[in-house]
Amino acid sequence: MPRISTIQTNFTAGEISPKVRGRVDVARYQNGAEALRNVIVNVYGGAERAPGTRMIEPVKNESQRTRLIPFVFNRDIAYVLEFGDAYMRVYRAKAGRIVVGSTPYEIATPWGIAAVPVLRFAQKDNTMFITHPQIAPQMLQRLDETNWRLRAVPFSVVPFAEIGITPSFGLTLSAATVGGGRTLTSAGGIFLNSDVGRQIIAGPGIANITAFVSSTVVTADIASDFLSTSIGANGWTLAGSPQAGLKPSEKGTVGKTITLTMQSSTTPGTPQPAKAITNLVHNTTTTALATVVGHGYSTGDTVRIENCDPDDYNKQTTITVIDADSFEYDGFTALTPDPTVFGTAQKIPGAVTTGYDGFRPGDVGQYLRINRGLVLITEYVDAQNVRGVVRTDLDSDVEAPAGAWSLEQSVWGDTYGYPKAVTINQQRLVFGGTERDPNGCWGSRTGLYFDFTLGDLDTDSFFYALDGESNGIQHLASVRALLALTLGTEWTLAGGVEKPLTPTNVQAKDQSVYGTTDVRPARIGDELVYVQRAGTSVLAMSYSVSTDSYRSPDLTTLSEHLLRSGVVEMAYQQKPVSVLWCVCNDGTLATMTIDRDEGVIAWTLQETDGAFESVCAVPAGDVDEVWVTVRRTINGATRRYVERFDPAAYCHSTAFGTDPAGKVLWTGLDHLEGKTVVCNADGAKLPTMVVSGGQVTLPRPAKQVQFGLQVIPRVKMLRPEIGTPTGTAQASNMRPHEFYALFLDTVGAQINGQPVNLRKFGPDILDEPPAPFSGWEGVGAMGWRKGEMFCEFTQPDPMPFHLLAVVRKWTTND
Repeated sequence: MPRISTIQTNFTAGEISPKVRGRVDVARYQNGAEALRNVIVNVYGGAERAPGTRMIEPVKNESQRTRLIPFVFNRDIAYVLEFGDAYMRVYRAKAGRIVVGSTPYEIATPWGIAAVPVLRFAQKDNTMFITHPQIAPQMLQRLDETNWRLRAVPFSVVPFAEIGITPSFGLTLSAATVGGGRTLTSAGGIFLNSDVGRQIIAGPGIANITAFVSSTVVTADIASDFLSTSIGANGWTLAGSPQAGLKPSEKGTVGKTITLTMQSSTTPGTPQPAKAITNLVHNTTTTALATVVGHGYSTGDTVRIENCDPDDYNKQTTITVIDADSFEYDGFTALTPDPTVFGTAQKIPGAVTTGYDGFRPGDVGQYLRINRGLVLITEYVDAQNVRGVVRTDLDSDVEAPAGAWSLEQSVWGDTYGYPKAVTINQQRLVFGGTERDPNGCWGSRTGLYFDFTLGDLDTDSFFYALDGESNGIQHLASVRALLALTLGTEWTLAGGVEKPLTPTNVQAKDQSVYGTTDVRPARIGDELVYVQRAGTSVLAMSYSVSTDSYRSPDLTTLSEHLLRSGVVEMAYQQKPVSVLWCVCNDGTLATMTIDRDEGVIAWTLQETDGAFESVCAVPAGDVDEVWVTVRRTINGATRRYVERFDPAAYCHSTAFGTDPAGKVLWTGLDHLEGKTVVCNADGAKLPTMVVSGGQVTLPRPAKQVQFGLQVIPRVKMLRPEIGTPTGTAQASNMRPHEFYALFLDTVGAQINGQPVNLRKFGPDILDEPPAPFSGWEGVGAMGWRKGEMFCEFTQPDPMPFHLLAVVRKWTTND
């Protein structure tokens, strides 16, 4: 076959997985590469040297992994926060670490080193909300560059519900099976007489309390079998609220302190059986003497006399006992006729008044929902009285009967866990996912981030629990709607068409079932990019007009091998190039250039002498800076550094130096002690050298230098494909003749290890550094290979490198 010239004009498909290298029929194959290492593909299609990293500072504790979190006030004021074991340090974008005097600025935090990787955060202005499932939500505020404050979020009303008490005592049951009259005995005093009517729940077991015996014993009917007759401490719940009337001292308004009192109940007496009157005599002017054998009554008892004749003797009256068989009662006159029929006598016991104990010292901090109002209990007075501050106006001061009021407590806490996820949506602070309610989502009142008072108004707080196989909310985000990512499902929560979320209008829809991990999602345009639950795929969730649903296509299909070890962190850089940076478990940094409008999804891989551990991006004026923490082995010891990707750097962990007069001895390289470093001196490369005593000596004086760890950009081409008379060039003999590359502002390059002559000579460029080259240049090639054509472009020197297109001149035959 005659000589062929094929051109590849871009690399917008990125590095192609070995699993795809047989798919020469896929259009993106023609725009991919077998290897794209230490380069970034820009939206125009070229592969350029990825920025090197500038050494900033060592982390506080170099033996422990740390995490970088962005804090963005606006496009010009942004910070990088270093979170480690119970501390936080601050770095300013475009600058470095914040110090006070000569001491790094630092504040204490409640998060240990194990908690740092799973922190979630959301920011508004100078305030960041940070969550962890075992620690109360925290609020970080920037008061000044050297004055940061971290404290628990000052909620005015936390989410609450009628969830009862989980006692720290064990419980013993006389029987664990369904039946009445069971005796339940607590190992400690917990019961009150107002607990009659409440339930005891433990696992599948349910018992309804029917009688109060003592503070440790109650009688109950078991409605559902318990697993055992012995239940451990914190293993059972006294559900519901006290079953007694409750009365507020007044119709309280917001902010007012009122008293709430348990009310007594009066039970009418039960009449005793009627007894026959054997004799009845009108013995004085005003009294009558009745004979009832063995009556058993006492003076002052109330007795009902019935069925006598005449009717004057029938009445309910108080008696005076004469002896064991007779008593007197009055209400007669001298004109009252004598009785002819004696009738019966029946004792009527007096009504019984019961005072109820319903409050416990632990109720302080809980809420009373009564008379359409809400009261926060601030003081325990005794078992019948508490005092509290009104949070929502009461509509009356009348007594609320049992069942018409409730005692509610926070659903967040050490027992029930704290929210895992947080975001800000439609002027609400939204939390999601606790140990008690893993699929729960709480939204604050509109515009009142610290108030989670539930209600029916559109501006009131809302709570919604996702159903289905959600397995716990991991992340919340706001993209067109409120998005909830769980371990098993992706959800949207909206209020309907063009309507906001409200307590009475929550429309939750499960959109897909990919699941996610602890890695914080990144928003890119109108898409939410997240890591699928296996950790090895990156998906992009966005609304599709054609299906009227949210879809999550896989962005890593053609480059799945780069993320095979799993993604542990990611950050999005919008400018100067739209790139998603993903830290992987193997210490590499997978980078994806993405531009939907231009059809660019190009994955490349950044490698370093060590391992990347954390990444974040912050705005710095017109561009975004990418910051990383890196673990390196220096002189046999493990060191960890905060570094920043810098387009001016051509190596990693770069140290820059300037001396107007020029010099050969350069110091400040302690962080690279014992390492072989490359050097760019006044725009030209110098031989590699080893750092000793934190310094190096150049073979000649230099005014501007940069030293660092070598990074080699590498672009390896896929084998070409072209139609032949027999069908395809695949599996045929291939012989290259020449390789040509179109470079842009490149200084020095190699093709298959052969230097490419990019330097031009003339009388005006002697003793000057090599000028960047733009244009076509190439090298010759030779040798037949079966079904392969090796073609690789590299730049081993700390110099600019930008490859735009490649032409291969070659021959193929069977």
